[in-house]
Parts: sequence; C-alpha cells; structure tokens
Amino acid sequence: MAADVGRPELIELARRQGIAAMAIGNTHHFSALWADLEPIIDAGLVAWCFVVGQCAVAPYGGSSRLMGTNPIGSTTRFLGCSVMLRC
Repeated sequence: MAADVGRPELIELARRQGIAAMAIGNTHHFSALWADLEPIIDAGLVAWCFVVGQCAVAPYGGSSRLMGTNPIGSTTRFLGCSVMLRC
C-alpha cells in the first residue's frame, strides 16, 4: 500500500525536521486509521491523520450519509502508554 511505502521516509523526515506530512491521492478505500498510525507511535512520534472517504455513515442523530468511517485519528504517548483517538 502507498502508506506502507511512504511511511519510512515520513518518519525520517519528521525526526530530521521536526515535522512532516504525507498525502496519498487517487485512492478508493481507506480502512481503519489505527493500522497506519501505530507504526508512527511505535517510532516515538505524534501523528494526526485525516482522510476523505466515501459518504457511507450518517453522524449521530442524522439521517443522511455525510462521512466515511473513521475519518480522523491522532496518536501520542502519555506516561509511557500509547494513546489513540479515533473519530
């Protein structure tokens, strides 16, 4: 997958420069974000991930499909533990 190919360079750039970004285009399906965030937290970095997906899910209380599944994720370490936010 494209994220697997780009991730090592992303991690290296973030370590060297203090910040890095990766964008992936022309995609059709994006699975759960935790699988892509976990290697970044394992590298000792903080990560934010945003995806644009197919409108498949209505927000809480809504009736119209508005967003894809798991479109925002963040991860960091706190007191030696991995903390992951998935929205």
